Amino acid sequence: MLEALFSLQAFKITQAEMTRALLFSPLSLLILVAWIGVAHSFQTTSFASVGIERNTKLVHNLQLHTSCEESNNNNDINNRRTFLISSVITSSSLLYQQQANALPFFQQDRRQLELCLVQVLRTKYWAMNVAKAMNTKLLSPPTNSNSTAVIELSEAQRKQPYLEARLGAKAILTKKIGGGANSNVVKLASFQLKECLDDGRYWCTELAKSNQLPGQSTGQLKNGKRFCSNELESISDEIVESLASLVEFDGLDNIMDPSPRSSLMISMYDSKKGTFVYRTLVERIIPSCDRYLQVFGNDRLNVCLEFVRREYPDEMPIEVLTRLYDGAS
Repeated sequence: MLEALFSLQAFKITQAEMTRALLFSPLSLLILVAWIGVAHSFQTTSFASVGIERNTKLVHNLQLHTSCEESNNNNDINNRRTFLISSVITSSSLLYQQQANALPFFQQDRRQLELCLVQVLRTKYWAMNVAKAMNTKLLSPPTNSNSTAVIELSEAQRKQPYLEARLGAKAILTKKIGGGANSNVVKLASFQLKECLDDGRYWCTELAKSNQLPGQSTGQLKNGKRFCSNELESISDEIVESLASLVEFDGLDNIMDPSPRSSLMISMYDSKKGTFVYRTLVERIIPSCDRYLQVFGNDRLNVCLEFVRREYPDEMPIEVLTRLYDGAS
């Protein structure tokens, strides 16, 4: 077949001539075979010359290989070892890449339930701390006992908890860190709270299937699956919507776009905005986190509480630590 194509190219038979031969000749196949035979006879010399040229190159390459073989012999073992190591690394990386690419085709990976509850608990503690800071530095009028401490704070320092509440809520929901954010806001951006709330609802349904939710064994909770799909989802939505309201309530910011400069939020501050943010933290976010945690019982909550006390002691409010140590003593 290659010889036929080569002969056709040598004769430079045009596409029009081939088309007329194929369309109008009843013996087109025989004519094509005859052309191939004639072309082959004319191109014998060309094939021979091409073959001689290829053989010459092959002999030359063999001579080069022979001359270099002895010089490369000493490095042959090292080269093989290097190739073996690189092959193992490459194959391992490809294997892991294939496994990672194959994950979406299987069941979605879920975070451990206790880790999800830990993030909800840390969100609650953050809300408690920032609300207390707002009340102390910004909302409460100066008194004789603390007037000196309040006067020493600059305007920006007094409004820092208000700014942290707004930027922190956005960081929790979107993982975006706005200008003027402090270290607490940066930490909040890694919480993945929305994903943890979703995984928590999944584990709630799984526990309900085996009657392991608190209240199922005593009959207080009649339909665990319905509770997880309705009540717990409602609590999750309340947490997310409350955090979103801290971001968007005055129209200066939203959860879709980058945050405006912090100086704008501070300059546009008034006491009504501070009160709204404080009450949202105290009356909506903190109680909703408590309700979410209580769904899974005190035993799991105590495990999560101990984990946070051991791993994130600086995030725990003073009143919580005091209560823990008083209870332990």
